Amino acid sequence: MDAPAFASGEVAVFQAKTQRHARRQLSSKQLVELQLWLSERKSGWSPFGKIPPETVIELIDMEGHKFHIRVTNSTVMANGKFKSFPEKEIFGLKSVLGISDDK
Repeated sequence: MDAPAFASGEVAVFQAKTQRHARRQLSSKQLVELQLWLSERKSGWSPFGKIPPETVIELIDMEGHKFHIRVTNSTVMANGKFKSFPEKEIFGLKSVLGISDDK
């Protein structure tokens, strides 16, 4: 999958036990790091099914198009494609987004 350059973005982290979530804007640095993370992992993506996300990232690319990313403990879904990753890779993505698992 080719990741576009992002102009803006927001992340929402869901807590399944409490049904609460927190939303915040991503910084310019986080947008660049997210684009790089996706670009470095561009092969192996497949159409996705319905999996409830823990983290939702809503982005706008430089041309004004929406780009959605959903993250579970082992899967990343981005604009209609999904790919499974080892826990270490998911942790790295969450680190890019400023999310810790102890929330």
